[in-house]
Amino acid sequence: MQLLHFFTCCFSTTTVKEDPPKTPYELLFENENPRFKSFSNVENKNSNIEKFYYNKDDYNNVLKDINNTQESLWKSRILTYTIRNNQVFMYYDPYKMGFTYYCVESLPYYLLNIIAMKYVRVFYCYDFFMDNQKIYFENTELEGKEVENKGQLAADNDNINNNEIKQENNYPNFLYKLHYIELDKKNKPITNGPFAKLKKNNINTTVDKTKNNKNKDTEDGKINKNDTPEIPTIPRCKNKFIHGGNLYNFEVLKKEKTEKGFRSPVIDNMKGFSYKDFKALQK
Repeated sequence: MQLLHFFTCCFSTTTVKEDPPKTPYELLFENENPRFKSFSNVENKNSNIEKFYYNKDDYNNVLKDINNTQESLWKSRILTYTIRNNQVFMYYDPYKMGFTYYCVESLPYYLLNIIAMKYVRVFYCYDFFMDNQKIYFENTELEGKEVENKGQLAADNDNINNNEIKQENNYPNFLYKLHYIELDKKNKPITNGPFAKLKKNNINTTVDKTKNNKNKDTEDGKINKNDTPEIPTIPRCKNKFIHGGNLYNFEVLKKEKTEKGFRSPVIDNMKGFSYKDFKALQK
């Protein structure tokens, strides 16, 4: 029986396909992403984010103050990370609402997101991670019964209406809406105003006329077959990263500001003492 099994193995035509080796990015992502997902369930995940970050007026008032300690506080919260055999220093910039990093090279966005996932987990500032792609928050692999019913799921997807769009992104978090989306609404260019509308010399005017004639039926009240409401897709929100430069540009030690020159309390108290007064004392 063993001899028969040996010959069947030797002369079998079936081939076993091995999975391709994982890239260094996939290994890093599989290391950090599960920890990031589990950290989302921690109660004090935003304990280092102060309340004024969630109010636009309070945020502006605090950062307008020259003597505020927010910049120096977050510059002291430094994360060191080794990626591509290079050392990376990263801290959060409250003014730019983004992550500043120092490295010998400019890193791509997907690698910086891995470092940012660890940063918000180490320093308990989960809401500072503003990327809303579902791959960072949900399990994309099919498990359990879903694997068994994979073929059935594919067949059912063919019967789904084409207008139903699978959302790849989550809704943006509150900080992103407050500091980015509302700011874009305020800076929206003015279109309704006393502006002259100039005519353009379109070459394809005949094409536009034919399109208008085809759309007359729908304007007259006839229903178009594809006239079904489409589900709007959620836009992708991304983190902000600032490359501060090479590692030698990074200041690890805090330098106290000192005034140059010789200072003396006697000289400081001599206000209004001129050269004429000095010559008068010598007489």
